[in-house]
Amino acid sequence: MSDRDLEQALGELRREDALLAVVKERLRSGQTNDQVLDALKSFRAQLVRDNRDEDEDLVLEVMDFVAGWASPHMQL
Repeated sequence: MSDRDLEQALGELRREDALLAVVKERLRSGQTNDQVLDALKSFRAQLVRDNRDEDEDLVLEVMDFVAGWASPHMQL
């Protein structure tokens, strides 16, 4: 699966909301939490290689939501 939708979300004005929308769509389409986490981990690794610290922080935050490391109202 392409990371194009994740990259596009980071270009939006409301980046966190856009990234969460991508993740929610992937979950709705049948991907498991583990599959989504794996995709986010891979995407994060690319951000690290590219020294995109701010984007990496945002992806880590969304990964917490998917993994359940967030307040119950924010878990996916």
